[in-house]
Amino acid sequence: MNEITPSELFEFYLETAKYCNSRVIFQSDEEMLYKLFEEFDSGVRSFFHDDSLQKLFKYDMINESVISTSRKIRHKWIELESKSYSLNEIRTTPEWREFFCLCDELNRELWGDQGVTSD
Repeated sequence: MNEITPSELFEFYLETAKYCNSRVIFQSDEEMLYKLFEEFDSGVRSFFHDDSLQKLFKYDMINESVISTSRKIRHKWIELESKSYSLNEIRTTPEWREFFCLCDELNRELWGDQGVTSD
């Protein structure tokens, strides 16, 4: 099995980051659940892992600030995902709001003030 290249890893990392932002809470229940618990969940466990982040840093694809924010997101996600929340709680509780703020921060770091322009 071939190891993915740094550029492929970066594309997967960016795709994962796009799945999570505060706008996801305004989508339909099904769309929100799919983006968070299918797409984002699998990506954050792999592409936000320390090994992946260090590889991206080594190849100058992300900086230390992005690494720090990514680690916080991964840690917070694993904490949140281990508990049971209703759809309303995902949209409104302080724990989830903190998580979405971190995701928005990362997206601003990656794409500038406009953040992610597509959902």
